[in-house]
Amino acid sequence: MSDQKLDRIEAAQAEILGRLNRIETTLQSGGAAHATPPAPFAAREAPASQDDAGKWMKIGVWVLIAIAAIWLLDELPGPSILDRIF
Repeated sequence: MSDQKLDRIEAAQAEILGRLNRIETTLQSGGAAHATPPAPFAAREAPASQDDAGKWMKIGVWVLIAIAAIWLLDELPGPSILDRIF
């Protein structure tokens, strides 16, 4: 091997050892070696789309109640629902 290749390999090894020493020092001092992971989903603020989901769920329930009420009125004895309305 040429001297240039050996010098580059030694420089790369020294750089890697320096990085490892910094990581070990950081970990021993109680710091994180990398950015802390994000908080669990429950701890974060809910996106606006999820806030809207509750509103639309309530609207859907009211629509189902209205459909059920119309159906029950139509099942009552007597004229059909269209005759009752018009």
